[in-house]
Amino acid sequence: MNKWIKKSFAVSFFVVGLFSLLTGQGTAQPFKTLHNFSGGGVPQNGVALSGKTLYGTTAVTSGNGTVFKVDIDGTSFATLHSFTGADGTYSKGWLIVSGTRLFGTTVGGSSLGLGTLFAVNTDGNGRT
Repeated sequence: MNKWIKKSFAVSFFVVGLFSLLTGQGTAQPFKTLHNFSGGGVPQNGVALSGKTLYGTTAVTSGNGTVFKVDIDGTSFATLHSFTGADGTYSKGWLIVSGTRLFGTTVGGSSLGLGTLFAVNTDGNGRT
């Protein structure tokens, strides 16, 4: 049994090392900040990836939040939608990407003040 454990460990170590070399994961990559948020915008719930673009949401302590996008290299940051209160206050929960549409939920806002289910195009147009 002891020999089996040693062989299993050696084989596992070899496979992981080989995989690391083949995929270029053998060396550490430097940490890179893609975007610094300011003005009270606090990122919420992680990001959704589609192609080479990350989509996410913010909450703003003084009011309404946003839906944003940024390329995976940190370029081309853009606000796609700023919530007005009537269409929700800020997104809560994950964004879902389907084709060229983003889907999400807000807390607060709307005519009843209870939040919304929204959709917006990945270019920022067509919010419903």
